[in-house]
Amino acid sequence: MKRGQNINRARITGAEASWQWAGQDWQLAASYTWLHARDEETGNQLPRRARHSARLDADRSLGALRYGLSLIGQGRRYDDPSNTLELPGYVTMDLRGGYRLDSHWDVSAAWSNVFDRDYETVAGYRQPGQALNVSLRGRF
Repeated sequence: MKRGQNINRARITGAEASWQWAGQDWQLAASYTWLHARDEETGNQLPRRARHSARLDADRSLGALRYGLSLIGQGRRYDDPSNTLELPGYVTMDLRGGYRLDSHWDVSAAWSNVFDRDYETVAGYRQPGQALNVSLRGRF
C-alpha cells in the first residue's frame, strides 16, 4: 500500500469469541475473530486485515515451574486496496517456560516462531524467524 493512499469510505463488521478456563495447575484460553472490512466504493477487502484470526494458549504451573505454548493463526489478506497482492495466511507456535529460583529470583525463556514459519504481514517485509529470549529477574 502506498503512503498517503486513503480510502474514502469503509465498513468494518465482525465478531469475536473468547474462552478462558483455569484449573488448579492449568490455564487455557482461546479466541477467534471474524472480520469483514471492506471499501464501500469498490467492495474490496481493506488492506492488511485478515478475515479470520485465532489464538490458543495453554499454560501449566507445577510448583516453582511454569510452562506453556501459544498457537497464533491469521488468514490470508491483501496488501493493496485493489486486492491484487495477496498475503497468505499463517500459523505460528511459541513456547515459554520459567522457574522460580527462590523468593527473589526467576529465570524464564521464550521461544518464538518455533517452526521458523516464513510469513509477511506487509508485502516485502518478512517477519522475524525463530527467536529465543532468556531472562533472569530479581525482586529486591
